[in-house]
Amino acid sequence: MRLRFIFLPVLLFLNIAPGSYAAQPVKIGITLGLTGKFAQESDMIRKGLSLWADKTNSENGLLGRKINLIMLDDQSNPQTAKELYRKLITEEK
Repeated sequence: MRLRFIFLPVLLFLNIAPGSYAAQPVKIGITLGLTGKFAQESDMIRKGLSLWADKTNSENGLLGRKINLIMLDDQSNPQTAKELYRKLITEEK
């Protein structure tokens, strides 16, 4: 769980670094255990992130760019989370 909170700021920083195109949305990718033993906690995180993104987008976005959340279900499995983060980094950049 703690590892996810480390990746989120790093992904956010990489996506809004200077030289980015202002018209493109800021993509923020995260895996959550929406099924499995962490489903209840992950659902609260999902709802909180969605509320934040909706509110931020309604207020002209983040640094003028809309936020695009990419949330994937890792089934509360660390190995699945690892594979999904690899996918986020390589395919959803």
